Amino acid sequence: MVGVRPQGIAPIADAGAVASGTRFSARVFLTEPLGDLTILDIVAGANHRLKMVLPQERAYGIAKDAAIDCALRTDDICVFAQGTGTAIRRNRASPTN
Repeated sequence: MVGVRPQGIAPIADAGAVASGTRFSARVFLTEPLGDLTILDIVAGANHRLKMVLPQERAYGIAKDAAIDCALRTDDICVFAQGTGTAIRRNRASPTN
């Protein structure tokens, strides 16, 4: 199984956040402003629901139902054993945890 933290996803327009990675299109179905952070709930592909966490100033202007192009930092992907859920690889900082 594969997982990614919400901080590993960013709008492509936010060039400073993601220099490279897998790109995909998504639609915003919910914005949750939490003061200095905003959580964006997005739908990508065949109804894959994901979350994106951005500083409020980077999320400003992204509205519900907006189509956005996103990038996933592939070096932040977490890999888990399907049978047990045990982490095989969490991120580049801890490759065996």
